[in-house]
Amino acid sequence: MHIAKKLLLATLAVVVISSLSFLVSCAPPPPVEQIAIEEAVPTEEAVTPEEAVAVPAEGGDIVIGYDQEPAILNGFLMGGDMMATQDVTAAVLEGLIGLDNELHYYPWLITEIPSVENELLTEEPFTITYKLREGITWSDGEPLTSQDIKFTWETIMNPDWLIISRIGYEKIESIETPDPLTAIVKFKEPYAPWKDLFRGILPKHWLEGKDFNTAMNQEILGSGPFIFEEWATGDHITLVKNENYWGGPNGVKPKLDSITFRFHPETMALITMLRTGEVDLIIPPPDVALLEQLQAIEGVEVQVQGGLIWEHLAFNQKDAGSPLRDINVRKAICYAIDRKTIVEQVLKGQVGILQSIYAPTQAVYTPAWEQYTYDLEKAKQHLAEAGYTAEVLAEKPLKLKLGTTFGNVAREQIQQVIQSQLRQVGINVAIDNYDPPTWFAEKVGQGDYEMGIWAWLVSPDPDLEVLFAKDRIPPEGQNFYWYENDKVTELLKQANTEVDDAKRLPLYQEVQKLLADDAALLPLYQRLNIVAFNARLRGVKANPSLVGTFWNTEEWSLEPE
Repeated sequence: MHIAKKLLLATLAVVVISSLSFLVSCAPPPPVEQIAIEEAVPTEEAVTPEEAVAVPAEGGDIVIGYDQEPAILNGFLMGGDMMATQDVTAAVLEGLIGLDNELHYYPWLITEIPSVENELLTEEPFTITYKLREGITWSDGEPLTSQDIKFTWETIMNPDWLIISRIGYEKIESIETPDPLTAIVKFKEPYAPWKDLFRGILPKHWLEGKDFNTAMNQEILGSGPFIFEEWATGDHITLVKNENYWGGPNGVKPKLDSITFRFHPETMALITMLRTGEVDLIIPPPDVALLEQLQAIEGVEVQVQGGLIWEHLAFNQKDAGSPLRDINVRKAICYAIDRKTIVEQVLKGQVGILQSIYAPTQAVYTPAWEQYTYDLEKAKQHLAEAGYTAEVLAEKPLKLKLGTTFGNVAREQIQQVIQSQLRQVGINVAIDNYDPPTWFAEKVGQGDYEMGIWAWLVSPDPDLEVLFAKDRIPPEGQNFYWYENDKVTELLKQANTEVDDAKRLPLYQEVQKLLADDAALLPLYQRLNIVAFNARLRGVKANPSLVGTFWNTEEWSLEPE
């Protein structure tokens, strides 16, 4: 997902949303019978996939069954932080650095990852030099040059445009372009997550002089293996083969003729469409019953892996009069929810309770939310401290709304569990669900909700400033919690200036403790990334990171029947 430094919001088995962002207990979940779960372990090593594609068939049209329709195609703008935008545009827009399905960074549009050793990275002053590969062109034939890199930065920093997040880009002092293949990026200070910048490069020749707030919302031009062809609102988006594709870092030309994303919000309907052959690939929610159904379908392959996706219960503190502004109400809710019941009953024990905003495989992982064991007495005590005594609640129960995306079976079941559990302490929960575009763009993004369930799909880098710094409340970022803590903000910003991972580690550990102590949110579980597809479709490699399933579509092919 995207492009600007952001996290992706997930509505399927994986999704963040401003730099891009999903994430059990202290150990990764064990394999489930007949389900091979691969834990993707983050690494700093830059590795380009070397596997050769075995004599792939040429041609063919595939259909993706997708549970959400993008609000817009511009992943840089507010409203473009849905995973749907990332997935639909992943085969069109390309970035300087890629992230493969094993969480290795590798050079995409550039010849090599900058480092001190290859003299493309200097620490004083902090400077990154990007060397573009030769022969890269936009799909309309125009060359992609260092001017496009500079234009991308200038566009993101233009105050006239409704950019989701400028984190990282605002640290850049200047970009010099001494030749068409070289961009020298000078930073004002060290910036540790620099590899997550420039995940999508914009075409200067196509966008210059246009209103960026609208120019790329309904159509898009890129350098990737596929070209945007049409968007039939409410039904589908179609991409067609880029006949002039430059070949990517491995020199691979696209084999498929087209990829169509067909939208349907209901999980069960998508499974039926896969079974009947109406669609060739779906990304369902992490539900064991659904997995068993998918594995029973003849001619369907299923890939399952853990990754950087974390599902959580969000508390909105935007409105001054909201009960959720009171830390005791938030703590009461955290104690009143039995997360063990959720993972055992809804997810059949295939994952554990997540006690952090990071995956257990990440070095910064700290189980800070272990303090919130299921304890109804503590929940009632905190409610009483907030003024909601048993007598008060008996006369007038505390009423809160809980929203998510409708049609997502697992989330709807979790809502019912939470609704039942909170009723035991005098909190009446009303279910308030919406279609994904409405939920994320109009409700979550605008702060028009009380409690919500969604997932963040994140980068291997632990930077989450965009989510929790107090100066990243919309429209400046994706702090959709309207959470404000000066110390958390200070620690997150300090961590981003530390390029030494050993020095960053304690900063992020303290951030987790403060967030947990504030009950800013309640992590639920690390999501599994599930992809089910037609067995004739070759080259699919589920990616648990923010780049999503469609990161290598140039390698996909469809075997004849």
